Amino acid sequence: MFASYQRVIWSGFALSPALTLLLLPDQVVNVALKQFGPSVILALAWVVAFGAAHFSRHAIDSRAERAAPLLSLSALRHPPAEMPDPQDIRQSLRHILQSPPPVTSPYGAAEPETLDYALSRAVERILGSWGKRKLAELTREELQELWMLEQLVRATPDRAGALAQSFVNPDVVLEIRDRIAAIGQHRHAYEAQIGAFEATRRAWSDAAGGPPDRLLLTALQALDRPDPDLWHKVIVEHDPADPAQADAALWCARQPSCERASVAHFLAYAAADGRIEAAARRGDCLWLQGLQDVIEGWNARRYAGRSLGLTPPDAVATSAPALTAALDRLAEITCTPRLADPRGIFAEYRGRAARPRDHWCLATGRLQAPPQIADYVEPADIHAA
Repeated sequence: MFASYQRVIWSGFALSPALTLLLLPDQVVNVALKQFGPSVILALAWVVAFGAAHFSRHAIDSRAERAAPLLSLSALRHPPAEMPDPQDIRQSLRHILQSPPPVTSPYGAAEPETLDYALSRAVERILGSWGKRKLAELTREELQELWMLEQLVRATPDRAGALAQSFVNPDVVLEIRDRIAAIGQHRHAYEAQIGAFEATRRAWSDAAGGPPDRLLLTALQALDRPDPDLWHKVIVEHDPADPAQADAALWCARQPSCERASVAHFLAYAAADGRIEAAARRGDCLWLQGLQDVIEGWNARRYAGRSLGLTPPDAVATSAPALTAALDRLAEITCTPRLADPRGIFAEYRGRAARPRDHWCLATGRLQAPPQIADYVEPADIHAA
């Protein structure tokens, strides 16, 4: 569309030199006619017109020769101020294209792809559509397009939506971004579960020949990798009448890696069973400080995990009045400022079920059996049983 308008406008200049004169102020034209005469002015007009036509043809042709451009013409003409130099972009692309492919894990099938490897495959396909085999062949515009694509892929959803408007086909690049992001999320979840499995396996080895029983909190703190599925099990299944298990559940709820659904369950049931008022009456300052930390952490958006759900999803949806009343009583009993209600916590939680952690005994704080890899990662990521 833009090229068509250009062709009409500049062709008009080329075919009608007088149109060029119309763009000049009247006094300039009158002075020029008196000093040089009409023939000289007409000749200059033809030169300007032909020059404009040549420039137009070059601009149109260079745009037409671009193979499958990603960015709109406006975005190409106005690159972001933070865009690196071409050499730095080439170096970044070189690093992406060197991303290793998935390898076979010690536990079974090939590991899931990384986000960088998925991005490298997308870049390779774009280079192929452009007929480019080396990064050195890329023009400044092409480097700008690939840099913008990388920014979009790595951006948050909100920023990705804004960046997509710079592309010729926003919906297409957003779909690419979503697919690559899903690959990255799967890989991140896989690595987190493998880390939890390895940490639990080390705990099993360290426990051999150790004391028969120990505090559950001590066992959880000994793990050197977070395990949100285990935190969820402790919160949902612990016995609040057992001080050791109650302390462990509070500790789990305070962990930044704890899932949002787990935190909501903890606060809902702490209010429902009178635990908050009981702690206030016995003066349990440490437990109450932990409760405050959980609520303030929620309101500060400390908890980012959204993969776990509850059964049923609305299990805590009606718990707000109970917690509000419990916090009112807490302030009255302790004569302290009332804690703020956690905002938006009691909603529906849809997501996957927590992975099995039945090899843990909450009463004794010990592992009853070695961890099994099938309890930690997706069946597709290990050999079929």
